[in-house]
Formats: sequence, structure tokens, C-alpha cells
Amino acid sequence: MIELVVVLGILSVLIRASLVALVPFGEKRNVSDDSKTLATEIRQVVNKATAVEVPDGCTGLNNYLLEFGVGDGERFIRVTAECDVGGEVKMIEVLRHAALNNSPTPMIIKVPEGTTTEQRIEVCGSGHLYYLEVGASGVVSGPEYDSEGC
Repeated sequence: MIELVVVLGILSVLIRASLVALVPFGEKRNVSDDSKTLATEIRQVVNKATAVEVPDGCTGLNNYLLEFGVGDGERFIRVTAECDVGGEVKMIEVLRHAALNNSPTPMIIKVPEGTTTEQRIEVCGSGHLYYLEVGASGVVSGPEYDSEGC
């Protein structure tokens, strides 16, 4: 009987230790997921620009404008189709577990080239830092993990 109590005690210590180790992994994965979602949304806007995707009610599509850190708790990006007449504004929640670590400047994505200004976008949550790099050609690289954290 005493052996059973000792085994149960050892098991409870091991289970607690493994749960403590899993929490940071889950937090890191959440930040990684947020940065991947952001990268996907940027790529979709670049694809819309290069395909000259004209939203309903829009005539004379000039550019797409991508603004970061807008809306509720700065977790959204705003995508605006800049048209001569009409236009479309779409708010997209991309950061559910993290926040922008830097203040990226708004990106104008030119139609039909898909070109924009180069910049680094940092996503931070629970001390974990991921970054994306957007090239002048509109290519999005990353997200990459920065082990120094934020």
C-alpha cells in the first residue's frame, strides 16, 4: 500500500512538471500562428494587386493600402482598395494572441506590379518574437523566430 502512495506521489510531480513545460510551448505556438496569419493576409493583398482584382462598386483601381494595428486593441489590419469611384475597406483580425512589436508604416501595394516599400514587421506575444520581411517586389518572407525575444 505504501508503494502505491509513493508511485502516485512521483506521478503527480512528473505530471505537474510536464504541464509547466507545455504552457510556454503553447504560447509560442499562438504567436507563431498570429504571425503566419499576418503573412498570409499580406500575401493575399499582394496577389489581389498583381491580379488587378477590382472589388464590387470600384472603378479605376489605383492601389491597395494596407494599414497595421488598427481597430480593437490594435489586432486588426485594414485593407483598402483605392479607387477613383467607390472602393472597399476590409478590417481583418490577424493578431489574437500577440501584438505588433514595432509600428509598421502603411503599405501601398501598387496595381498591377504588386510592389511596395520594404519593411520588417515584428509580432510579439508572451516574450516570443517573430518577424516578417516584406520586399520591394511584394514578396513576404517569414515568419522567422527571433530567439532574443521581445
